[in-house]
Amino acid sequence: MWQPFDLESRHVVKGLKAASGTCRFTLDNDIDVPRMLSHLDGIGISADELPAKLKRASDEAVREYCWEVDRLLITHDLGFLNQNIHPPDKNPGLIVVPGGSGDVENHLKSIGKLLLFRKPYRHQWRGLYVHLLDSGIARIEGVTYHNGEPQPISRSWVTFSDRGAPYWWQAEPQAVT
Repeated sequence: MWQPFDLESRHVVKGLKAASGTCRFTLDNDIDVPRMLSHLDGIGISADELPAKLKRASDEAVREYCWEVDRLLITHDLGFLNQNIHPPDKNPGLIVVPGGSGDVENHLKSIGKLLLFRKPYRHQWRGLYVHLLDSGIARIEGVTYHNGEPQPISRSWVTFSDRGAPYWWQAEPQAVT
């Protein structure tokens, strides 16, 4: 069952404070960079595109670059969700978004809600694999780090109400009512 994400509870506040640090993002070369930069800039999110030298680089080189510059990668490439190729201890935070067929416009609202929700909590993204589905629901798995130690998390999902309130689920998701 979908549960409201209580941003006021002591446990949540303590965890979020420990994870503070503003997120910055890099857009993979498969993203409509001008459209995404325009949208993200309009909602106050810092993003840049890959340097020219990485436009034809391997996925591993792109991931390593994002790790070195401490930026989360936004991509359409489902291959980044493969934890055997992109292990959590080398994952700067990966966000796979829909719209790879060129129709990203329909997903900008969902992408914006997800990124704004997590923007102030940079340290919670490392080791996470986030797959934003066409429905606007984000599937999250991987590890989080507490005192430098990796802690596997249960696969969970996050969605947002029309007003942007976050909801989470830790079982197979159903439609939000």
